[in-house]
Amino acid sequence: MLALLRQNGYPRPTAERRVIAHHASRTVTVTWQLAPGAPRVFGNATIDTPPALDPAYVERRLQWQVGTPYDVRTVDATRIRLLRTGLFSALQVEEDDTAPEEALPMRIRGQLAAPRTVRA
Repeated sequence: MLALLRQNGYPRPTAERRVIAHHASRTVTVTWQLAPGAPRVFGNATIDTPPALDPAYVERRLQWQVGTPYDVRTVDATRIRLLRTGLFSALQVEEDDTAPEEALPMRIRGQLAAPRTVRA
């Protein structure tokens, strides 16, 4: 349920489970309460990478467009696409859910991998 919400515009859904055991009747009642949170769309991306890497290079590989509904699969696809370049030893693609507006700012932080050169 939470995964479906994250794929359909709700970046931070929560769920609470309540379990009550009725010993006399030998039954258990389980109640789930979902709170999807506010629907959000992708906002602008802040790119924090070392100066050696042009932020425009990262921007061209983003899988989302500003204003489209939030979808965690798109965030994961961007992370994978950037990691497959081989340029990063560590990479975080995360949402800044402290922003009150509907447009959810994204933050990309990367640490460059050691340079590798092959020459013939």
